Amino acid sequence: MSPRPAPPSTSFKFEAAPPTSAPSAHAEPALDLTASDGTGLLLVSLSARVVLLGPLAFTELHLVFRNPEPRQIEGRFRIALPSGAAVSRFAMRMGTQWQEGEVVERQAARRAYEDFLHRRQDPALLEHEAGNEFTARVFPIEANSRKEIIVSYGHELVSAEAPYRLPLLGLPEVQELDVRALVGRTGAGAVARSSLGGSAASWQVVEVCKAAWKPDTDFVVDALPSGRAGLRHENLAVIRVVPELPAEPDEIRSLRVLLDTSASRAL
Repeated sequence: MSPRPAPPSTSFKFEAAPPTSAPSAHAEPALDLTASDGTGLLLVSLSARVVLLGPLAFTELHLVFRNPEPRQIEGRFRIALPSGAAVSRFAMRMGTQWQEGEVVERQAARRAYEDFLHRRQDPALLEHEAGNEFTARVFPIEANSRKEIIVSYGHELVSAEAPYRLPLLGLPEVQELDVRALVGRTGAGAVARSSLGGSAASWQVVEVCKAAWKPDTDFVVDALPSGRAGLRHENLAVIRVVPELPAEPDEIRSLRVLLDTSASRAL
């Protein structure tokens, strides 16, 4: 992937609603780009770069779709992310540059999308739907052309034994698949030192490349013991904590329930 240039002075909008922990239950593929009539665009290539260290996972997807139609279309991009995942980047290629998204309030984002649409510039609007599913309106997708999208996100691995999973099952045939995962280990296995201190990590690389492949399984990396329960960078830390709770629930000795029927909280 080429280095990303500085974003132009104008940008399309990337907006996310408040997160929700409810999982998204659907049998659809994890991602797709479809035309307004429901026709799916061809997935030319899927490139994934993954970093796994401690309780965190970071994923960047570079997706290339092709419009096989001899006409300009508007598309809807959809992606289902892991539970609790946070999107850190949403970008779309415009010519030789990447147009970066920015987080704005929902209505302002939709107004900006319509404004760019009327000026016939490439806009995209990424919205947080039910569960942890995101959708984006993408326009225009020129006749017989390609549309490139980058989505980056981070999420927590639910436990030290939990594997990392990149959903691929259900996708149509991918002409080029390139997945590279860096799996880090800190602690006893990483013995490098510096004169200024700091932390050290050793890395294992998992790479998969396929051509003209219709996914029949997901990309899964088994958990690698990290040697630590968390990560630290300067004054920031993330730690996986498993509290020891009593097996027996506490007895409820008294309970008072208040019902407000006055409609005082109505909008």
